[in-house]
Amino acid sequence: MTDNRSPLPYRLNSECAVVFSSCDHDPEQSYFCGYYYPSPLKSGRLLCHRTAFDGRNITEADSCEIGYWDTATRHFVVCGRTFAFNWQQGAMLQWLPEGRSFIYNNREGNRFVAEIGDVRDGSVRRLASPVYVVHPS
Repeated sequence: MTDNRSPLPYRLNSECAVVFSSCDHDPEQSYFCGYYYPSPLKSGRLLCHRTAFDGRNITEADSCEIGYWDTATRHFVVCGRTFAFNWQQGAMLQWLPEGRSFIYNNREGNRFVAEIGDVRDGSVRRLASPVYVVHPS
């Protein structure tokens, strides 16, 4: 999608484009939110992937940072790194229902896992299986 309020084209859904267009970003990095549902925006934080490349196929050696845009400070906060992502769905990065933790997929050796990050203390907890979506309950 092209954000018509900005001189640069961004591939973001409309909710992300509103937040991202007001943030200070590094033009050498590519930012993307991933899949269409659920919303990456919660409590003034926009979950996001960040790569140092764009416009090419992802290889097994590639990784991307996991983090969020803080809409109050307009800065990107790095929370982790994943080796399990693609351009359409990202790492299935999504907020957990309580709004202070998020979950995303990663790769550990030859197997896929999920990781839960906590924005309050920066801790990360690993689950033995990857996720697609978390039910709100």
